[in-house]
Amino acid sequence: QLAVSTALDSRTLTLLLAHFTVLPAGTPVNVLSAPPALLLALTEQAQPHQIDEFVRFRTLHRDTTDASLSTHPLISALSHSGFSITFNSRFFEVIATASLGDDQRSLQSLIYRRGESGAAQILIRRTPERVPQALNSTQ
Repeated sequence: QLAVSTALDSRTLTLLLAHFTVLPAGTPVNVLSAPPALLLALTEQAQPHQIDEFVRFRTLHRDTTDASLSTHPLISALSHSGFSITFNSRFFEVIATASLGDDQRSLQSLIYRRGESGAAQILIRRTPERVPQALNSTQ
């Protein structure tokens, strides 16, 4: 149904589904925290090795100004992709996991940070059936 109601091709949808969260229309993608698969899906001009290089670049320059990151060639490609990009976020996914012996529980929340005040508002809170794979692999 999503493929029918959007202009995204099947390649792009396949890349995005693992990272899919519904946010209000016009919400820009934060290029400083977007997963590589999302960055690749946003531009047809980039190759996977270029995305990997950008991820290394943004990690090394995480404490620099927006201006220094905006000079990276991938930012130019993303800017011309038709998608809105940014260097900051107002929406955050938080996953908290607690373990006791063999038992493990998780809480997943979507938090919105309001404009100038920065006040946080919890939009969604849920307890997933299983712990996300990324968390299992680190334990």
